[in-house]
Amino acid sequence: MNSHNLTLPEISLVVLNYNGAQWLDRCLESICRQTAVSRLEVIITDNGSKDASREICERYAPRLPALRFINNGKNLWYCEANNIGAADSRSPLVFILNNDLWLEPDCVEILLQAAADKPDIQLFSPRVLNYDDNTFQGFGARGLDWSGVCWGTLDHAAPREMFSGYGCAFVIRKDWFFKI
Repeated sequence: MNSHNLTLPEISLVVLNYNGAQWLDRCLESICRQTAVSRLEVIITDNGSKDASREICERYAPRLPALRFINNGKNLWYCEANNIGAADSRSPLVFILNNDLWLEPDCVEILLQAAADKPDIQLFSPRVLNYDDNTFQGFGARGLDWSGVCWGTLDHAAPREMFSGYGCAFVIRKDWFFKI
């Protein structure tokens, strides 16, 4: 789609996709409406979709000049596909985002500000709501129970320290992503 821009982005959104045409319009439209859209790049890491995913992404290329589409050729699943997208990212912050999510217009700006305000924090997770009815889903995990299973948190308005973010939406400093 687009070649690398000369200006480095402040944050790279890595959107994992596999036959997600039914969700991509809403996801990409929400990215286009970000107040910080000029400060980001979008990398679609596609696991060999057979639907219209690529064509949908191409429609957004004029509105997202730093949009790239990586065709993995086959389903590499969650970890490997996100690793490929993160490795191709050009910013110090990587925002892992599932294709069936959409963002409030100031989401990226808030996450960028949190990263700037807290340089010692390595991972940030936005509040995740359920797709159909906007009810609270979670932020991530507060810890592990006695059997090693992550346990979540109740909804709250103020940012707080978490044990881990949600795999569907989290920002991590790129250097730490590859350390762990």
